[in-house]
Amino acid sequence: MSFWVQLWITVIICFACPAFAEESGEDLVEIHKQLIHNKPPQAPREYLCDVYKRTPIKKDAAGDFSWKDPAAAKRKGMDVCTYAIDGMAPELQERLAALGKAADSRGIEWSILSGFRDDWRQEIASGLKAGNKTSKHGGSKATKGYGDGRAADIVASPIRPLMVLVDQMGKDLGLNRPYKSFDPYHVQLAGPTQLVAKTAKAKVRYAKRHRGKSSHRRA
Repeated sequence: MSFWVQLWITVIICFACPAFAEESGEDLVEIHKQLIHNKPPQAPREYLCDVYKRTPIKKDAAGDFSWKDPAAAKRKGMDVCTYAIDGMAPELQERLAALGKAADSRGIEWSILSGFRDDWRQEIASGLKAGNKTSKHGGSKATKGYGDGRAADIVASPIRPLMVLVDQMGKDLGLNRPYKSFDPYHVQLAGPTQLVAKTAKAKVRYAKRHRGKSSHRRA
């Protein structure tokens, strides 16, 4: 019997049969406890939204960029979670949620620094980054836009256990970190190896030209 059916039956008993409910109060309390204990798991969207909110201050070596996602969301008439999380492709949400729950079970305190980013949001990003329209986060030339963001930036303290977990589970989940050496926080849906390699080489060239000028992170 599903969770919601059980809950509805309990409500009917309580309101339709008050005498029975009074006599069986302890049983109903026990049923209620079981229902709460066995509540349905969060959908990927709700789970990732909670994870995103674990770090209300979004900050990296390039500075505090907490204002950027809210500003981008406001331009679209959305709240931040609707923008940053719903803007990601459903398959990325599902795979990232699976990875995240594995991290939670291992005691890794992780969060999402950045999810979906449209061209405007990418333009105001700082540090090493893809072009405004070519970002896997939601660039108009790299994705179909909102609802098709194919990358996210994740973080943990310390960071290494989370990165090791991504590398261990990534192949099975269809996730990878194509820029491990200079952009380790970037996680994206696994794609054609040739395209990933081409993009990685372009970022390496950029990193060499700007070495010493800023962090590899892009807020």
